[in-house]
Order: sequence, then C-alpha cells, then structure tokens
Amino acid sequence: MAEQANDTFVEKAFRELAECSICCDIFDEPKMLPCLHSFCLKCLSSYGKNKNPGDMLSCPICRLEFAVPDGGYSTLRGNFFVNRIKELYKTTQSSGGQMVLLCEVCGLGNDGETRIKDVENFCVECRQKMCSKCCTLHRQFAICRTHQIVPLSPGNDSLMKDLLKERMSPCEVHPSEKVQLYCVNCKSAICLLCYALKHNGHQCDSIETVAEKERQCINQELEEILKRIEEIKKQENSVELLKSNLIRSIGVAESSIQNTATEMINVIANHRDRVIDDLNLKKQLKEKELNAKTDELQTIRIKMESFYQFSKMLMDNGNHAEVAKLSDDTHQKAKNLQEILVSKNPTKQEFEINFRKSEFLMKLKKEPKNLVGDLTIGIPGTEALKKSPSLPNQESKAQQGRTVTKLFLTKIQGTGCILGISVLGSQIFVSRLRSSNVDIFCLTSYKKLRTFAVQGLQDPSDMASCSVSNCLYINGQEDRCIYKIGSNGKLLDCWKVQDKPFRLSVDSSGCVTVTFREALCLRVYGMNGSSLKSLKLPDDMKSPRNAFYIDGNKFVVCHGELGEPLHRVCELDALKGHIIQWYGGAEGSGPTLINVPVHMIRVPNTVNKYLVADLNNHRVHLIENFQLITHILTDKDGVKLVRKLEMHNDLLFVAQDDGCIQVFRVFNVDLD
Repeated sequence: MAEQANDTFVEKAFRELAECSICCDIFDEPKMLPCLHSFCLKCLSSYGKNKNPGDMLSCPICRLEFAVPDGGYSTLRGNFFVNRIKELYKTTQSSGGQMVLLCEVCGLGNDGETRIKDVENFCVECRQKMCSKCCTLHRQFAICRTHQIVPLSPGNDSLMKDLLKERMSPCEVHPSEKVQLYCVNCKSAICLLCYALKHNGHQCDSIETVAEKERQCINQELEEILKRIEEIKKQENSVELLKSNLIRSIGVAESSIQNTATEMINVIANHRDRVIDDLNLKKQLKEKELNAKTDELQTIRIKMESFYQFSKMLMDNGNHAEVAKLSDDTHQKAKNLQEILVSKNPTKQEFEINFRKSEFLMKLKKEPKNLVGDLTIGIPGTEALKKSPSLPNQESKAQQGRTVTKLFLTKIQGTGCILGISVLGSQIFVSRLRSSNVDIFCLTSYKKLRTFAVQGLQDPSDMASCSVSNCLYINGQEDRCIYKIGSNGKLLDCWKVQDKPFRLSVDSSGCVTVTFREALCLRVYGMNGSSLKSLKLPDDMKSPRNAFYIDGNKFVVCHGELGEPLHRVCELDALKGHIIQWYGGAEGSGPTLINVPVHMIRVPNTVNKYLVADLNNHRVHLIENFQLITHILTDKDGVKLVRKLEMHNDLLFVAQDDGCIQVFRVFNVDLD
C-alpha cells in the first residue's frame, strides 16, 4: 500500500502493522512468536509444515528459534493489537466499495434519511457506526446510556489513538467479557468471570494500573533501545568508512605491488647488464692474455702464472664488491706484464669463462616468502605492505654464523656535528649542533637540494621521522618544545613539555618516545601531543640516550657517557622500570663492550634487532636479543666517532662527528 502524505494515524498504523512478512498481505489470524514478530496462521503453518510439536523453528525475520507448541501453531498467542488496528481501520473506511460511510443500524447516511453524507458517530461498546437519529435513540435505552459514543471526524488522529487505547479488549477465555484485571501470579489479563472461577485468591490488580506501570517501564526501555539504534547507526557509518578505506588501501597496495615488481625487474636487468659488461671485459682481457708472450724469463712466467691464478680465483669466487675494488689493480698488473714481454711468438693458452648462477636464486626458489613482498592486515595508520627483501651478496661470516655484507657507496660531505638524520620519502633530512636549519639531500644522488629553518627552535639535539603522518619531529632543549614539521619544512605543531627533551624516536604507530636526560625519565606522546606513558628510569642508568617503546609493555634504552661506569643497551619493564636484560656493561673496548652508546636504531622488519653506535670504539654493533651478532662496521671501514645512524631499506647512513655522512649498502641484516 503506497504511503500518502495526508494519511491518518489509523491508515499509517494499518499500513505498518497489519501486513504479514511472509505473504505480504493483510494479516489473517495473526499469531505472535516469542520474539514478538507476527505472521498469518496459514503462513506460519506452511512455513513450519515439516516441524512436529517440540521441534525448534526459527523466526523468518530475526532467526530466533522457538519450540513448536504441543497443540500446533494455532495455540500460539494471537496478536490482538493487530486485530484492533484492523477493526479500527474498517471503522473509518466505507464498506463494500461504497463512497459513503453508512449507519450500521439503519443503513442510511448521517441524516437518517438519505445516503449522501457520512455517518459521524461510533459506539465503542457496540462497535457500530451510527447516524444521528440512531445515535439519539441509542442513548435513550437504559442499557446503552453508559456506552461511549465518539465522533468519526476525518483526520482526528488524537481521537483515534484514544479510541484504540480505550476500546474494550475481550477476554481470551470468555470473549463476551471485558478484560478488567491482571493476575500477577499467572501473568495474564483476565475478566471478572476468570477471577471468580480460577484466580480467586491470586494477587490481582486493575488492568489500567498494571498497564500504566508497564508503559513507564517499556518507555524507559525504548529510550535505551533508541540510544542503541543511534550507536548502531554510527557503527554502520564507521563500517562504510572502513569499506571505503579498504578499497583505497587495496588500490594503494596494488600500485605498490606493481611498482615493487617493476623496480625489481629493473634491478635484475641492471645486474644482467653488469654481468654482460663484465663478460665483455673478461673476453677482451683473455684475448690479450692469449696474445701475450710467455717465453720470457722464468720469473716473468711465474709472475704471470701467479697473476692468472689470482685473477681466475677472483673471477670465479669473488663477489661484485671485490671485483670492483680490485679491477684497477688487475688491469694495471696485466698491462705491466705485457710491457715487459719479449718479442717472441706467444703460445696460445686456452681460457674458459664460466657462468655460475647466483646462490641467491636457488635460495629464492626454496624460500617460502614472496620475493615482491607480503600483505598484512592492520589498524588505520600502520604500513599495509612489508618491504621487499633486498638482494644479498654473501661475504663475511658473522659471529653467530650469520652472513652480513656491506658495500661502501659514497660519503656526503658536511660541516658541523650531526645531531639528527632521517629519511622521509625520497629525501634525507639532516640537523646539526646549535643550528635551527635542516639540510635536505636527494636519496638517490645524495646531492644537497635545499635548506629550511625551523622558527623558534633553540638548541636542537635530535630528529626523527614519522612515516605514518609523513612528518619530522625535532626537539628543542632550551625552549622545551617538540616541533612537528612537514617534509616541505612547514611547521605543523609544537608541543610544550615539562623538562628539557634530550633524545626522541618514533615507532611504527606514530607514537613519539622522548628521553629526558636531566629528569632521568621517558615519556611517550601520541601524534597529537597527548601524553600516553611515563617511566622513571633507575638511578644507575646515567646519561640515557634514545629509547623505543615496545609492544606497550617494555622500553629499550641505551645509556652511558665518558667516565661513567656502565655503558649498556637495556630492556626495561614499562610498568615498574625494572631492567629485564641488557647488552654491554662496563666502559671498554672488548667485543661486547661499548664506549659511549651514543645512538641506536631498530633494524627494519625485525622484532628484536638493533644497531648501536659505539662512539669512542669507532664501530657499529649489530645485536639481537641483547647478544652480539657482529660489528657490522669498524674503523677499518673508515668510520670514526659515529654519532647517528639511519637505515632505509638496505641503505645504512652513518653520521660522524666531523659532519660527514658515510653511506653503505648492507645485506642480510634483517635475516633471521
């Protein structure tokens, strides 16, 4: 039934309540289930025709199960409220397709003479529409004088509602009697005859009193239900937002997968070209050696044989780094030997160049991890894709049997002690001692792009990047502030803190952990500057450096200064501050000792691996579970007075006291 703008209350109620959800027609003998949903008796019987008494049947709407009554579906409680709506609707409508409401006593219109005008009266007790004349006669009978006569005014919704409430409810046991009482013991509405026959002695009350109390209780419950409806609507909106975010994240993930695969294809193509170039170079070299003259003095022959053996060993077993480092010396040695050859006809020597497949390729075939990357599901604000594994090139043995290889790439020149270095996007950001400026370098060419100044920054001592909000955090000691800066140099936010902030770090969720050296404590802040966690450090943990907040229950912090007894990396209980385990110990230069652990970073894509900058021993420790794996860099690699570390994919940036940054490519640091 289509809804009309001028529908009356009765018509609206009839449309909303009088239609069966199974047959989509007006109710015929409506029966109510325990869940309060109603259906036609015939529809319900057809729906549950295969069920026997005692079997469980689910409601067609809400799926709540109920037991089929012993007497069948006809013994289910009838929905008398729906029946009353139907009756009231019929009362206000013309019958038999007539256009005029006629008197149900004389069959005429309201004037009692013609059939032109609708009747305007209705007797509640007799349930009859009456014309004016019949209504007057009705009131003259003594038995009918107390009957309630109400006007049938069009659109009188208030009257219809009252009529619906006040209309007599017949007793289910004695249909001719009116329900007047409610038996509390039996929880049933009864008539006076029921009370006299079966409920005498039970606690009973008038049906009006009980109904009013129940109306109040139900209205309170409806208010709570209405609140729950609003909450569910909010949750539905939130789910819709999650759906939108899912579609967006899938698009981003798919794009990242395609870009990563393309990047890896380009890397492999680059490696292929390098091998081909090396092959052509070896071809030229061997052709020269085949034309070289070999009948010189025995010492020259021995030198040449020695040179050949060394070159062959290098070509067959050396990695790209060794070949590249020794290529100039190799070429020079070959040239020198050719210059001192005697001018006799050379003897041909056969050389065979073999190609050996990379061991990495064999490992990849056996490796269960996907080469391109792995998908993870996480909260809005975390990374959706893990980084792709880098291409390793095995060389040295680590202390615990691990293979970690590094390759020096370049050195970024600079002046002024570096206090902070961070990689964000395709740029490197560098801050220096007593300077409010931040230098920006290109991540691929390592050339300086520009410099921006942080207004208000005083005495900075650390900087960290946040990939979640794509920003930088810089602390000012003198102004006691944490500055939040965009990658374009724009100041996004500034938090005032209680003490002088000394060091800071940012975790994968965007939370900032700040070390307060003078106050000897750690504090964790949200991305909006709200304080989330605070921990007082043990008294023997002097000169704390940067720290990480781990899994909401632990901190990892390095501490130690020149002349102090302890130089360690410690894991602490985040609630009580107790030290759980540590690496290091007394100040020293032994393999597992540190002389001022000035900075540390977490190795990307690992659980409990850290790189620790050992300032005065001029080295970088790689530790796992607070045990040494290896010294990944030492003074033999050209590093000196390491101040800061930063790692991006397989690139390791080592900032030194002299203001320079050494860049290395490291392999297998993140392998377990």
